[in-house]
Amino acid sequence: MGTKYCTNCGEANALDAEFCINCGMKFPNKSDSPQNKVSTPVKVKSSSPSTSPKRKVTPQADLTSLRKQSRNFFILIVVLAIIVLAGVQIGKYNKTNEQKQKIAKIIDDYWVKGTFDTSINVKKKQIEMTAKDGTPAKSGIEKSYAYGSQYDNSLNTLREDSTNMSNDIEKSLGSKWKLMIMNPDRKDSVIMIFENGNELYDFQDNQ
Repeated sequence: MGTKYCTNCGEANALDAEFCINCGMKFPNKSDSPQNKVSTPVKVKSSSPSTSPKRKVTPQADLTSLRKQSRNFFILIVVLAIIVLAGVQIGKYNKTNEQKQKIAKIIDDYWVKGTFDTSINVKKKQIEMTAKDGTPAKSGIEKSYAYGSQYDNSLNTLREDSTNMSNDIEKSLGSKWKLMIMNPDRKDSVIMIFENGNELYDFQDNQ
């Protein structure tokens, strides 16, 4: 009868012993030996052919949120644009009023208030002055037309004051402003034009 040795303590044991008589370690059965084990092939599941990635579907709630955000952004842009445009228009309006007030003050410095009807076109840089009924300015213009040079003193006063006003307007508002003295009886007719303190036209030059 053969002998086998315990791999744990080295004690000699009968060949058919199941446990070591010294340390009690169990001896492996022949059926447990690697030679007697039949490995079962592992079936590897083949991976399915690669397919193109599916398009991500955005939930309806997300789409609604995106639309709402886009609409709010658009409204914000429109509101900002309106505010900017309104600011520009208000700025222009204030500047126009400021220029008109400066011109009115300059005219009042030379003539009694109410002597002239004044029309100011800021865009064209034109100031039209028409002498009102019953004023010395209108009387002087009418007599000069009717009787000639004997009433030149009235026109000379108007001419001198208009030259000075034009010069003051240039200093206050810049160049290229035209000061136009209109015919009080024919309001579409100009009798004098001044610019930058210079007389550009005088009706007497054509008489």
